[in-house]
Amino acid sequence: MNKKDKKDHWIIYVRYFSFALSFGVTMILAILLGLFGGRWLDRQLSTEPLFMLLGIFFGIAAGFYRLWSELSILQQEGRLNKKTITKKINKRNEIQKNDTEQE
Repeated sequence: MNKKDKKDHWIIYVRYFSFALSFGVTMILAILLGLFGGRWLDRQLSTEPLFMLLGIFFGIAAGFYRLWSELSILQQEGRLNKKTITKKINKRNEIQKNDTEQE
């Protein structure tokens, strides 16, 4: 494995770590926003746990929707990267094959 391959692997690991961290923060913020927004509405309308529970539910739903959209983007990028890597490997194999045939 050469230096460029190691760098590419490092970038991939950092990208997935960043994804996991951003998902956690997004989920927590969405739930807290739903919780406090629901509590505020409950106090204004005197409907104690109703809007708080709805807010938490919608916060969880928003967090998972964000997860789903991010995963679909990563999956599409993975397909593109896989095709690019396959093309590079095939090209390298052709060059090596041509080099051995010339010798």
